[in-house]
Amino acid sequence: MNRSIDKASIYQLALRTFTPEGTLKAAEKMLPYLADLGPAYIQFCALQTEDDDMDQTFWSTRQKASMTGNPKNNYKPRDYYHVDEEYGTDRDLKDFIHTAHTLGLRVLLDLVYFHCSQNAVFLADHPDFVMRTEDGKPDTGKWNFPKLNFANPELREYMWRNMEYWIREFDADGFRCDVGDAVPHDFWQEGIRRVKLLKPDAYMVNEGGNPDYLDCFNVNYNAPGNGGRVLHELSQVLLGQKTAGDLRTHFAQICASLPEGGRVLQMLDNHDFCNEGWDNRLERAAGHEASDAAMAVCFLLPGVPFIFNGNEMADDLKHSLFSNRFHGKDPAIAWENLQTDFGKRRFELTKKLYRMRTNQEALWTDKLIWLEHDRPDSVLAFVRPAGAHSLLSVINLANRSVDVTLPRSFSENKVLLTQNAFAEDAGCSTRVSLLPYGFFAAEIPEREQA
Repeated sequence: MNRSIDKASIYQLALRTFTPEGTLKAAEKMLPYLADLGPAYIQFCALQTEDDDMDQTFWSTRQKASMTGNPKNNYKPRDYYHVDEEYGTDRDLKDFIHTAHTLGLRVLLDLVYFHCSQNAVFLADHPDFVMRTEDGKPDTGKWNFPKLNFANPELREYMWRNMEYWIREFDADGFRCDVGDAVPHDFWQEGIRRVKLLKPDAYMVNEGGNPDYLDCFNVNYNAPGNGGRVLHELSQVLLGQKTAGDLRTHFAQICASLPEGGRVLQMLDNHDFCNEGWDNRLERAAGHEASDAAMAVCFLLPGVPFIFNGNEMADDLKHSLFSNRFHGKDPAIAWENLQTDFGKRRFELTKKLYRMRTNQEALWTDKLIWLEHDRPDSVLAFVRPAGAHSLLSVINLANRSVDVTLPRSFSENKVLLTQNAFAEDAGCSTRVSLLPYGFFAAEIPEREQA
């Protein structure tokens, strides 16, 4: 797998929160909006047929804690070969993907292969497709769902054919693989090999941190160990609990843990954070301007930028994984924010960042040069080298104004992105004035690279 170039950017679409209707047809009508926003990939939350059993014996802890009374869990599939009726029909998904392709968007589906429903359609004929305890009961995992039995060759073949099915019949462009590290490595190696025979450029996202899996996946969710996500450390910096220097050290450790060309997602939010975070979502805890700066970090540092639906309009509402039009409260993201100054600003910022990701060569590789300066506690400053199109980024992560001096002149530059920041040439150095959470990025001549 050629890892030298990766232009991917991802927008996660959770059907239950993206529109009030919560359906594929409603989401399809919004595809021109997403095409204007500019991600390369739309990544769905799981949408295969879900279990509707009201018996809470096999409900997850967080499903019960949601107090919605919704028996359906996106991540407990009953039938791997069909779309759940809550979202629409198989035809609706085919139509969505076709329309997305006509608009230049690609679509990733979510595969949940670690566990399944206790009522999975294959269990009547294949009880050995799930792991079992000595007394013959399903062996349940962390979320209280039966674990698939990958020691069974027939189960493996069933799931490999499922991967091929979504590519062949629906023209999906790849997959996000739920709890990927918990599924055997060699299963993914063979499954992805088969997928790429059908679609050589299929994109594969592993929800895990095992660096070995990057021999077949394009990107991991995180890096090994606790705190392997940049978001966790970044949130602490934006809330004044750590420094920008701590984040720089943390990111260097992440990069050192990856194989050559290995990448992790750089995310501001996702469906799990949103569900578990409640009032502690970054948007609410740190504020809109701090989240703007976080967005810039996610797109400008090496990795694959990833945002959750609503991040592009500074949505800070509570969203339960289990709220939909039948259960819980109205779950839709805050579309009304697009009528506010801060929502409009975020939308335009997101568009610029997605377009930079698509068009700026400097953002396609894992190359990074940190710049030393006099405000290491507050400011990240770095160059992404790419010859004549290298990119200089300076980001204030503190809730206070900062003047920072960079140790060389960047006098001849093309500013591509700026918010509450001003740079001035000072002869042999560059003086940058940054308001709280201000940032800018500029293309710099080859001779002025670090």
